[in-house]
Amino acid sequence: MAIVGYTTLVDDEAEVSRLTQAGCHEVKILQDDEDNFDVFEAFVMAHQKDEIIVVSLESIGLQVTQLATVLGFIQEEGVHVHVIDKPMMSDEAYLSLLLEVAQGEIRIISRRTLKGLRLAHARGSVSGRPSITPEVVDRIQQLHQTEKRTLREIAEICNVSLGTVHKYIKLMTGS
Repeated sequence: MAIVGYTTLVDDEAEVSRLTQAGCHEVKILQDDEDNFDVFEAFVMAHQKDEIIVVSLESIGLQVTQLATVLGFIQEEGVHVHVIDKPMMSDEAYLSLLLEVAQGEIRIISRRTLKGLRLAHARGSVSGRPSITPEVVDRIQQLHQTEKRTLREIAEICNVSLGTVHKYIKLMTGS
């Protein structure tokens, strides 16, 4: 089992030094052009059998809600992750607590989103695609059948999306 480190703090030599002092044989430093979530997730997957060391949560560089997916995987697969700067508790307890916080945050965001949608709906805001009148449907079909217009032209003339034109022509032809 190898000991590997991970950090997103590219310019922090002290961070890399702490990881090296902790026994890391390899340190992955996230580059500016890399996506934090994808790279950390791939790193954890690639090092499931190793000991992964990070200095702090800041070193991972993810938002709390993004942590939920990765921490869930870490917990399910029994990946050993050691956080150097953490409260006086075991790594497992700390990561479990973070997972609970992250999952709670996701639930809160979901509830707030649904509440906002309900309030907007109660105030008369309409979400989703605007409804299309039967006259516009007839116009789409007429432009397609009689005038042999392209789908893009029909969309522009009727002020609808290309997908809407496809939908109503498909309904008309039965295919």
